[in-house]
Amino acid sequence: MFSRNCEARRKFLKKYYECEAQDLGCQTHLYWGKGLLSELLFHNARRSKIETMINKFMQESSAVLEVGCAEGHYVRYAVSMSPFVVGLDISQNYLLKAKAASRHSHEHATRTEYVEADAERLPFRDKCFSLVLCLDVLEHLPEPLWAIREIKRVVKKKGILLLSVPTIKSSITSFVHRLPSSLPVLKAKGEGGHIHQFSSYELIEKLRNEQFHALEILGIHNYLTAIVVHFEWLKQKTVLRRMLDLMIYRFNLLIGKIFNPLRMRGIETLFACISRG
Repeated sequence: MFSRNCEARRKFLKKYYECEAQDLGCQTHLYWGKGLLSELLFHNARRSKIETMINKFMQESSAVLEVGCAEGHYVRYAVSMSPFVVGLDISQNYLLKAKAASRHSHEHATRTEYVEADAERLPFRDKCFSLVLCLDVLEHLPEPLWAIREIKRVVKKKGILLLSVPTIKSSITSFVHRLPSSLPVLKAKGEGGHIHQFSSYELIEKLRNEQFHALEILGIHNYLTAIVVHFEWLKQKTVLRRMLDLMIYRFNLLIGKIFNPLRMRGIETLFACISRG
């Protein structure tokens, strides 16, 4: 049963992402925008790891679902290896962009379908997808556990869930990201759209309770970027901002070389899970 608060939040989210899609576009901005070097490094490292995971866990003749597909980057990536891919999003504007991008390739257009729906109420029959992608979605949802249960319902037995979420609660950057909200004098910018925070351990437990077993866990590291992202006063000092951005970019390159081989969890974590039920 959906509460009034959840329904109100859902309407707000739809409006929020309709505006975001119309004004900018999430994936285009994150992967190919003209933002901070340290942010672009983080998002493209994330994209590379997700694509590697898709390659690794894609099964032959598998139907794929992406929950929260935005402009459909991963839908188009997956369709090169899968006979049929469904992209689902709450935003009609994002889906229009995704469909337009898919039309550039006739092969992609005939093997993809885009559905406007809620992640917490998936309009599909039980056990119909071999691979489900849910990438940076749960933290935006009023009831993330309902979405996990819906994914469990539609994924086949021994099917794969690729899930990514910010795991700031288990990161050393937790203090840095929470600092802005405690310093109103600096007029800090809040976390747009994120209404939940997770630790890796808490999410693993939630997944285990829903009969998902983690096969692989990868951390994505982007320490200290919050300093240049959050504080409005730095935006007025562009030279200082650029210097800090370059320093943090180089620092994160070094951190990645040290942490990635150790499989240490970062400010975002990517999970590959198998359905046991």
